[in-house]
Amino acid sequence: MNNELHALDQKVFQLHKQGRYEEAIGYAKRSLEMATSRYGENHPSTAKIYNELALFYNATGRYAEAKPLLKKAVEILTKTLGEDHAETAIAYGTLATLYDDTGRYGEAEPLYKKALDIHRQALGEDHPHTATSRNNLAELYRKTGRYEEAEPLLKKNLDIHRQTPGERDPQMADAYNNLALLYLETGRYEEAELLFQKALKIFRENLGEDHAHTAKAYTNLGEFYRTIGRYGEAVPLCKKALEIKRKTLGEDHPSMGLSCNNLAELYRTIGCYEEAEPLYKKAVEIFEKSFGENHPHTAQSRKNLAALYKATGRNEEAEPLLRKNLATHRQTLGEDHPDTLQSYNSLAELYEAIGRYEEAEPLYQKIAEIFQTKLGKDHPYTVSCYKNLASLYRTMGRYAEAEPLLQKTLEIVVSFRQACVTVGCRRIEWAHRDTLEEDEPMEHQALSSPYPDLAEVRKRLDAWAAHAQAPDPSRKSFGPKPWPCAETIPWIAWPELFPWTITG
Repeated sequence: MNNELHALDQKVFQLHKQGRYEEAIGYAKRSLEMATSRYGENHPSTAKIYNELALFYNATGRYAEAKPLLKKAVEILTKTLGEDHAETAIAYGTLATLYDDTGRYGEAEPLYKKALDIHRQALGEDHPHTATSRNNLAELYRKTGRYEEAEPLLKKNLDIHRQTPGERDPQMADAYNNLALLYLETGRYEEAELLFQKALKIFRENLGEDHAHTAKAYTNLGEFYRTIGRYGEAVPLCKKALEIKRKTLGEDHPSMGLSCNNLAELYRTIGCYEEAEPLYKKAVEIFEKSFGENHPHTAQSRKNLAALYKATGRNEEAEPLLRKNLATHRQTLGEDHPDTLQSYNSLAELYEAIGRYEEAEPLYQKIAEIFQTKLGKDHPYTVSCYKNLASLYRTMGRYAEAEPLLQKTLEIVVSFRQACVTVGCRRIEWAHRDTLEEDEPMEHQALSSPYPDLAEVRKRLDAWAAHAQAPDPSRKSFGPKPWPCAETIPWIAWPELFPWTITG
């Protein structure tokens, strides 16, 4: 039986490597049955397979099936190995990832911290499992805007890799990449570019041009250039990543779906719609096959395809995709989850654009109510909801209802405008740094001076949103984004991050 169990484990590993998760689930189930028969239900070896099977459920968006398995694994390992064992920490980290991927950040954080504390005590600061736990916690902080807490954790990993494997090790490149993503999100573009380039150089020299990690590094540098508007540099990098993955992973690997989506979004951004459409469709096809219709990647790629249809006036093709996404998010994530609200907003925007105002209004109202309840009436996201709803009322000629909402927008915007403008100017200055003279700074003072009237507020808000509300580059490969702004441009591409979770 040992040989058969080992053979099943090897098969599961190979299917995971190939991205064939649905097939891997079947073999993992057989492995679980065999382990239960041989060792009993409450044995650490059985717990490890519970954890493994749950990872596949989580990867395919079957969160409800993953959760009881992960809790069972934690329970078994706590009883048999103890609370402070390294294997127990792995189970805690995997359960945290489930909560993280479903937007339950408050429940994920203490489990990530617990896993990190156990690994520090059991394995030491420099062990790879400790580094992974530290990285997981840092990523949670980064996604929730706690950059000051994330940065020292990422720098600690970088310092450890500098001392241990050396500057040319692929793990060092992972550390460069993850810190670069934080710098990108916080507007430290020069530092981010340097680290992305270092990571790519290490992967090329150590793993070769045609390795999956090298492709990821090409993707991330390309996404960096796309984010700051250097599209001419972004396109060849994203195309290169796609070519490498096609050669090394095959046409149907989930990572190919990521690259198809990212290149499609880049083409859409620069108006190359004919080139973008088949890539978006390919991404949807790959994700549906690999993860199923309800996975966040599948839903996001459908949303991106719908955005393309909307941009090219094919609203009748966009609507069913957006409605499907909304139904999926409501069913799998709940009514007030960030991705569900994005789906409501996308559908409302479509209805408004094609003149179906009576259908757009309740959707905008629902988003505003949820944001106000969760974040407060003065939060920027809530303000964006007021602005969207006011714009709809104005279009409908309901000026008496639009005016108080716009007035509220004005009052709140004045209180936080400086922060918004600073972020926007940093992004704009970097993107156009080669075209600005040294004595020709961006108009910080003009932009941040008191707004003379409501029309000026709307004009400057719209201009800022167009430039500063670029897609969030912090999104990891799986799972929902943090709370989105109600006005965000339809979201786009995922950077490809390096190891998040310990799989045993």
